[in-house]
Amino acid sequence: AGSYEKKVKFSTMFYYAAASLIDSYESRFSDGNDPEIESRLCRMKHDICLRSLKKWPKSEGAINCLAMLYRMEMPSVSLSHQGDLAPGERNLALATYRNTSTLYFKLVEVTGEDPNNVHDNTELMDYLSSIKPTLEWSMRVNDPGDWMDHYALVDIAPVMQGNYYLVASTGSSFRQQDAISLTYLECNGVGLAHSVARNGAISAYTVDLKTGKPIGSCR
Repeated sequence: AGSYEKKVKFSTMFYYAAASLIDSYESRFSDGNDPEIESRLCRMKHDICLRSLKKWPKSEGAINCLAMLYRMEMPSVSLSHQGDLAPGERNLALATYRNTSTLYFKLVEVTGEDPNNVHDNTELMDYLSSIKPTLEWSMRVNDPGDWMDHYALVDIAPVMQGNYYLVASTGSSFRQQDAISLTYLECNGVGLAHSVARNGAISAYTVDLKTGKPIGSCR
């Protein structure tokens, strides 16, 4: 592409092809085993796309590179949580984020409601926005500007027993243009432990999340 870039607009397709090849190769390191290599590939891909935009900004290859840059630079967040919340205790969740230095959270109680009646995230967010949150807070996170995924533990203040949605956003308004993630959580103090025997039989036990002791006659 370097020998044609000053004369031929089609040369930007070579840039896009190179960026796409790096993108597919980068996925091999996205598990975090070698973040240094992943970061180097990500910056290389970003630089190649910028070069195509500077040479022939209206060419097909440059437009494809622009779309790739948009995906790379777009803020994102996702939530995960292991098990249920323990009532009256501080709990932790995990936030995976990209391209943002602040995350915003709210915990909305839906006890007595049936959120399964809501069929998509837009309707669900409208529904949750109509309820006053039990908790609202924000936290600063490390954003080195490398367009890669990063992780942060989310500290959830103690709440009473009930059913909740934990909502995370890259914007304080929790609007559709923000990146938003939500996860359903139950706070009942009961966990489920299981073991698998050599013959494949599964034994399950209900346990108290605070003490770790089995709970008898739990339904």
